[in-house]
Amino acid sequence: MENNEIEKNWKLILNKIDSNTQEMNSIFLDKQEEASERQEGMLNLVNIILGGGILFEILGFFIMDANSLNLVNRILGGILFLIVAVGLVRLKIPKRKKKKKEKETIKEE
Repeated sequence: MENNEIEKNWKLILNKIDSNTQEMNSIFLDKQEEASERQEGMLNLVNIILGGGILFEILGFFIMDANSLNLVNRILGGILFLIVAVGLVRLKIPKRKKKKKEKETIKEE
């Protein structure tokens, strides 16, 4: 009788360890995916900023009049600012939605 109970206990312990290991692996993979999504978003933002700088340089070669260059720079600067602002907002919104979903799943458990 003692051998059976020891074997049952070992099986329970091994099952618990396996389930904990699987859960930790899934949490690790989720966190790694979130980090890669954030990095991708930041790289996109950097690409937009660098692309805007290149556009300003190209415009500087084509437009030599100081008054018209100033106006074009203001317009393009405003557009670039709006694009960057919208990009930042879009990066933050999915993160908040994921946090809400995680909190809901935790509450359900």
